Amino acid sequence: MMEDGSSSSSSEDSDSSSSSSSRPGIKKEEAKELKTKIEVKSEEESESSSSEEEVDDDLSDLDAEEEVDLEDVQGPGAMGMKDLIVTEEPVPLDPSYPGNWIGAPPLGAPGFNRFAARVMWNAGIGKKKEPAITQGGCPPLQPHQKAVAFLLHPQSPVSRLLVDHPTGSGKTREMIQVLDNYFLDPRPKVPIFPKDPVCRNFYVELLRWPSRYRDFFSCLRPQDAVQACGCSEWRRRRAELWDLAE
Repeated sequence: MMEDGSSSSSSEDSDSSSSSSSRPGIKKEEAKELKTKIEVKSEEESESSSSEEEVDDDLSDLDAEEEVDLEDVQGPGAMGMKDLIVTEEPVPLDPSYPGNWIGAPPLGAPGFNRFAARVMWNAGIGKKKEPAITQGGCPPLQPHQKAVAFLLHPQSPVSRLLVDHPTGSGKTREMIQVLDNYFLDPRPKVPIFPKDPVCRNFYVELLRWPSRYRDFFSCLRPQDAVQACGCSEWRRRRAELWDLAE
């Protein structure tokens, strides 16, 4: 009996000693983990504080730059910036334009088409028959070409127009005439072509038919103009049709 009691007590002592010896080991591991967490947290706080300081420095730099920019704008150089603003001058009036659009309703409003037809009738568009061939072999504009050139003009309220003419009706000459109407307009003119051959054909026709663009080209490159017109003095054939095949 005594032996059993001693053995049991010894086993209990061993269990208690083992349990007591295992608890300090767990506390050490927890302490290590807690220590590493504290170190990581302190590093993150230091990094965040340094990043905040950098952001503050950047903001202060930006504020300084903005202040300098404001000083530059408000300084003597501000008057010079006004000279950089381009003011478009109005297009000079064409005294030969026969249209009178006074009292025209807004474009697209009811009654505009009837008003435009009356203005075209009063201007004689499509009324008078022109001879088939004029001096210099340059045929006059056909009635449908005159209508397009009359409507798309700086002194006309029409700002957009859809032209649907069949092949061979003279649409290229219509474009040249419309561009000639806006020759003195300071805004850029941007013709758009679907293919390269159509674009090349347009520039060939631009040299063929009389216009201020052809005059401008001839003034810049008189030797090429002499070759294109087939005459030693291109100004003599300024209003004529140039046969580029010669």
